[in-house]
Amino acid sequence: MVNHEKKIIFIATPKCASTSVKTMFLDYTDNGYRELKKDGYEVSRHLRAKSWNLPKNELKKNNFKKYLKIQFYRNPYERAVSCYFHCIHQGSVNFKNFEEFLKLKIKNKINCSTCNGHSFPQFQTKKINKLVNIKRMVEEIENINKKYKINIKAVTADKHSYRKKGYNYKDYLTPENKTLIKKAFKEDFKLNKIFL
Repeated sequence: MVNHEKKIIFIATPKCASTSVKTMFLDYTDNGYRELKKDGYEVSRHLRAKSWNLPKNELKKNNFKKYLKIQFYRNPYERAVSCYFHCIHQGSVNFKNFEEFLKLKIKNKINCSTCNGHSFPQFQTKKINKLVNIKRMVEEIENINKKYKINIKAVTADKHSYRKKGYNYKDYLTPENKTLIKKAFKEDFKLNKIFL
C-alpha cells in the first residue's frame, strides 16, 4: 500500500494483522478508516479505488528510495497455526490434525484458495526501512513515529478465530511440527536473525 503524498509504503501479508495494517494505513494517509466506515466504505474497496497497491517488482527497481517502507511480520510458527485454523474455519478442507495439514502443505496438495493466499511468503524484498513485529506493534510504531517525526496510530485488534476459542499456537509446536513448519513455510524463515 503506497501513499505518494506522504512518501510511505506499508507492506502487509495475509495472516499477519493485515486488516489492522490497512486500518493504520488509511488512518494515517487518508480520511481514516473509521470515517470511511461511517460512510459505508470497505477498506479493501477503498484501497483498490485509490490504486495504492504496489505494482509487481516495483520495490526491486529502486523507484522508492526516498519512501519510508514498513514491513509488518509475524512469527511464522504462529502464522502457520493461524493459517490452519482459518482454513478449517472456511470449511473448504478437513484435516485429521495440524501435522497432516503441514504435510499436505509441503506437497502442495491443499486445494484451498484461503490457505494458499494466507501462506504467501512474508518477506519479498530486503529494501525495507523498518520491520515491525505485530506482537510489539505499539512499541515499534511509537519508535517509528519518534524517528521519522510522523503520527501513525497503532491498531492492535485481535480477531483470530482460534484465539477466541482459547487455542494457543504453542500447543501445536511439537518438535516434528516445528520441522514441518520450516518446510511448509520456508520462505518465512529467510530472516534467520529473527527466527533462529
